Amino acid sequence: MKKKVFCVLIYLQFCFIFPKTSFPGFRAWLSPYRMALGGSGYLSFSPLTNRNNPASLKSKKTFYSGLIRYPSSIMGQGLAITLPKKERVVGLAVQHLSYGTFDGYDSESISTEKYSSSDTWINFYSSKRSTWDDLKYGFAISWFKSSLAQNQINAIVFSLGLQLYLKSIDANLGISLNNHGKVFSNSSNSSGEMPKETVISSSKKLKYLPMKIFFDGIFNSMYKLDNINFGGEAKLNKNLEFIWGTSLNKISQNTRQSFWKSFFAASGIGLAYNINSIKIFYSSFFLGTGTLYNGVAFEINVI
Repeated sequence: MKKKVFCVLIYLQFCFIFPKTSFPGFRAWLSPYRMALGGSGYLSFSPLTNRNNPASLKSKKTFYSGLIRYPSSIMGQGLAITLPKKERVVGLAVQHLSYGTFDGYDSESISTEKYSSSDTWINFYSSKRSTWDDLKYGFAISWFKSSLAQNQINAIVFSLGLQLYLKSIDANLGISLNNHGKVFSNSSNSSGEMPKETVISSSKKLKYLPMKIFFDGIFNSMYKLDNINFGGEAKLNKNLEFIWGTSLNKISQNTRQSFWKSFFAASGIGLAYNINSIKIFYSSFFLGTGTLYNGVAFEINVI
């Protein structure tokens, strides 16, 4: 019974973020690295999430694997690879979010067969440096499937991005148009909208500290400011990095339970450990209710 209640609560949390859409999983955490950044870092590309500026795709041959555990064994999983190809970089990723399996009942409360709910993405990314070396551009195209029992929603989703490197201050600026697309099959007859967003991003390496910071302003489909994310990566030593981040979502998640629960709401922390060509991530994310999500990920640079 506890599992059923937790599954429903987590799903409702996603729905609360996007109350006017049939795509609540678009803001679910699927990348442990980006979860540690509290949602910031659109210019620090992770193919394990759709919340990126596609122009920021890293120009290394890298394999990615990630797992996030929500309460009551709800799971987010992802596999991805990025490949440099001549003048561009391409990437392919598969992501899956399982909300769980539930006991079914008909209108008269008679038990029926079990059913499940899940979201799945298959993503292709591409980025290229322009003839002006300081400017990069990219795009992402995704096939998305959301299922609840026998009901399904399928969609094609597009994202576009630009990234400009400012050499004089060692910083990057970017803009991305995310989650534009078309629902081409809808057996659930839902009237939801794609969660379109425009994101203005920046990243900067600090001059006197071994730290890189990220700032992202997220605007909704009506071009109104929806959220602000802020985070950073700090190098503790040759092998170890500390990752942190938060957002203005902490205001909406403030349940007034205690000062510390309110202070750490909508915030993430994590550690990354480098072993030669392998990087291991462990991260956690806090909700204002006291709920905690945990994730682990691996990056393997293929030489």
